[in-house]
Amino acid sequence: MLEFVTIFIIALIFLHYFSYIANSLHLIDIPISRSIHNTPVPRGAGLLFAPAVITGYILFGEDKININISIVISILLILFIGFIDDIKRLSPTMKFLSIALAVIIIYSDGFIISAIPNFAYTTVQLGVLSLPFTYFAIAGFTNAFNLIDGIDALAAFVALLISIFFTFLGYIHNDYILLYSSIALSSSLTAFIIYNRPPAKLFMGDSGSLSLGFILSILFIESIKYIDAVSVLYIGALPVTDTLVSILRRSRDGYSVISADKCHLHHILLYLTGSIYKTLFILIVYQIVMMFTGYILSNKIDSAYMLIFYLLHILIIYRLVIYLKDRFDIKCYPNKKKVNNEKKDFTK
Repeated sequence: MLEFVTIFIIALIFLHYFSYIANSLHLIDIPISRSIHNTPVPRGAGLLFAPAVITGYILFGEDKININISIVISILLILFIGFIDDIKRLSPTMKFLSIALAVIIIYSDGFIISAIPNFAYTTVQLGVLSLPFTYFAIAGFTNAFNLIDGIDALAAFVALLISIFFTFLGYIHNDYILLYSSIALSSSLTAFIIYNRPPAKLFMGDSGSLSLGFILSILFIESIKYIDAVSVLYIGALPVTDTLVSILRRSRDGYSVISADKCHLHHILLYLTGSIYKTLFILIVYQIVMMFTGYILSNKIDSAYMLIFYLLHILIIYRLVIYLKDRFDIKCYPNKKKVNNEKKDFTK
């Protein structure tokens, strides 16, 4: 409890003065065609998440865990890349190379996904595929999490829910890496939501969304000591589902799968409900239901069945999105060309 309160108070103080820092660094989000907000808002407040986690990881857990320096370095690397991206947009290649370097750093210290147990009644050993699989999992989730940061408080609430789950998991299994890292992350997210709730006074920026996605990826890898690897898809349901549905939809519509658009799940729901609060409520309920489902099914049924159920639910949501998009003539790709002539864009 002391850890939570300490980091929460420090985060509140930082956020209170951040707008002044943002102005001096020109960290201001100017509305564009895909934006939900209509006025400039300071961005980059997510700078606080990584230091908060590292503080909880090192200071509060120092007598219970061996500090993994490679994890600290990799988190700081992603934070730095996100911060630079907030100031001056980096190329997609630079972002993915940075994530690759961060993965190599933690991989060299043995922090990898080497096997998938309880899959098709056996344990799948990844062997030489461990490094590419680990990179794909971390890079995929990091960027997927970045994509849901499209309306006020959504990414923060989803991250908070996942962090609370990891706090619970760390507590019941006496895993202090999960426990203290998640408590610290939950504290900073709770403070941030005060400023990010609709209408948002601060945005987390890519320094926040990328570092959050990366940190949660690290915690996901730690968590598969206790839950099935496939159940991670359920625990991180919203960002993963939104990304997969978007890839299917863009392919169907003849656009690049990495093209930016206005038909993410939060865009569709906001169009239908006309309310950010209703949209948040629906997506948060979805996230909670999927988390409970994943945890309850974990280690209860074969992971292959869990994967099949998850993919079937992806297809159902995809068909629903296509129906709603066509039914209400929602314009997903304003002023964009088809895939053959399109300039690739990784922005949200």
